[in-house]
Amino acid sequence: MKRVLFMVTLVLVCGTGCERKEAPKAVNVRSDEMLRVLRPSRAFNGLPRETEQRHHEAVLIRNYANDHNIEIKFISVPADRLGSALFDGKGDLAIGCHLEEIDPAAALLFTRPVFNPLKQSHHLKDTEADRQSDVVWVVPESSGKLLSALNEFLLKEHPGILPVSRSDDLQKMKERGYIRVLTRNNPACYFIHRGELMGFEYELIQQFAKQHDLDVVMVVPPRWDNLKQWMVEGKGDVIAACLTVSDARKKSKELQFCHPYADFREIIVARESDAAITSVGDLAGRTIHARKLSSYWATMEELRKQSGVGFELKAVPSTMETREIMHRVESGEFDLTIADSGFLDIEINSGRKLRSALMIGPPRNYGWVVRKDHPQLKAAIDTFFEQKVRTSNFNYLYNKYFRMTSAVSQFQDEIKKLSQAIISPYDKLIKISANQYDFHWCLIASQMYQESRFDPKAKSWSGARGLMQLMPATAREMGLTDRTMLDPSKNIDAGVHYLQRQRKRVPDEVDAFNRLCFGLAAYNGGYGHLIDARNLAEQLGRNRNEWVGSVDHAYSLLSTPEYSEKAKYGYCRSEEITGYVRQIITRYLSYKADMERLTQTED
Repeated sequence: MKRVLFMVTLVLVCGTGCERKEAPKAVNVRSDEMLRVLRPSRAFNGLPRETEQRHHEAVLIRNYANDHNIEIKFISVPADRLGSALFDGKGDLAIGCHLEEIDPAAALLFTRPVFNPLKQSHHLKDTEADRQSDVVWVVPESSGKLLSALNEFLLKEHPGILPVSRSDDLQKMKERGYIRVLTRNNPACYFIHRGELMGFEYELIQQFAKQHDLDVVMVVPPRWDNLKQWMVEGKGDVIAACLTVSDARKKSKELQFCHPYADFREIIVARESDAAITSVGDLAGRTIHARKLSSYWATMEELRKQSGVGFELKAVPSTMETREIMHRVESGEFDLTIADSGFLDIEINSGRKLRSALMIGPPRNYGWVVRKDHPQLKAAIDTFFEQKVRTSNFNYLYNKYFRMTSAVSQFQDEIKKLSQAIISPYDKLIKISANQYDFHWCLIASQMYQESRFDPKAKSWSGARGLMQLMPATAREMGLTDRTMLDPSKNIDAGVHYLQRQRKRVPDEVDAFNRLCFGLAAYNGGYGHLIDARNLAEQLGRNRNEWVGSVDHAYSLLSTPEYSEKAKYGYCRSEEITGYVRQIITRYLSYKADMERLTQTED
């Protein structure tokens, strides 16, 4: 799926009869350590301080500052004065700006729209009317690289399709059929290997979900500190991210830990050749790198307070994984860091030249986190871990991901390949066809995994064959023969071409994301059933042009006699079709996020 992202980097120019104002000289000289942020007083006046902290744009700009290790100074300005205040040099950046309120004669630049994180980017149209309603951030023309840095940040913050905010306890989750899991991309929590979703936390949550007949939707926020924020905002149902149970985290008013699991120690990590540390006193003059909002940072602050040893704590970006920090220790870029013993075991077993320098504090535990208003979910998770912890299955999973044993040595070898931006052996062929037919290649990779698990000789009970599982009649329609059906390049091209045909049949009134969902549904179950489902959704008073909560709901009814007997195309395998779409889309988002992260790392 190719989404058109509205990237606005235009100079605000005057309308007819306006003279352009020249920016004052020697103003807007920014400090590298401080960003002065002008914000409209209307958006914050009268709001409690806690609500202000969570205000969307305030959260965004704080995240930007955390990523760049700079401080923020907020300055409240009347909404209609934002542009002129910025022009007069009273701030470096203005947020919460509506373009119609900005002086069109000022020498200013504005970012891509800062829209609500639940709004899908494909809804944005590059029209004057839409620009008038979009909220943007504004910087002076003299801002240098700040504009491009902000645009890059906003693009990462709004990748397109983000999780819907909702707050359902376990029974409601069972009715909708899935549980959303907030986690992180790393070898311990969750990652993609050869198209397969893997990870210690992923396998545990899969086992829990299976007990309750739920699908698992993995949601990876941009940074560690988003886990709590997204949970509070209802973008996830449980945090399963090897999160350390700590007294500070137990004080949350909204969230609570479930039954603890997995014993570990926090360890000072050094290069293998660094043997200088044998006691806390040896940390004097050294620098420990960690994320500022992590449990590691709190541990080291407490150690410094209790011991009086003069070591430096240096913050790293909140997007940086613990394994990445350890890699920089190994390379010499960072001096020391602190990590869980299991995380360090993974890196050492993967061949990293690192060592455990010093154990800090008592044994710790991990815990999944749920909302305090979800007693059903908490009770179910507590029961799950009470029955699971210390069983042979739990020990096997822990050893599989954290320790080197003879049974999993081959798997640990594969962990070394995590830094490669590869999904399948057919990525090059997928990219060619995806580009030709206007899809994101990760979407096609996700569909191929769903269809064949990347097995070119796969054959289903219904007679579908090959990587894209084409039915014989469909294959002939797309120009394939029995001899060419299993040729990877031809099977892929025919499958992607067929998906494009299904998507093209969807009326233009349907937006890009929903057209994709409809196209996938038609690919799996036929276009006739899609027509029935859209018509039924409209009869039920729902939106015939939206998949989630409307057309997918209508599909679920078409497997029952009450509705299928009245439908033009009759009964359909509704659970298979809706599950097909849901799983492909959620896996696609995981693939895409992982590939973008790995590509940036390679760059």
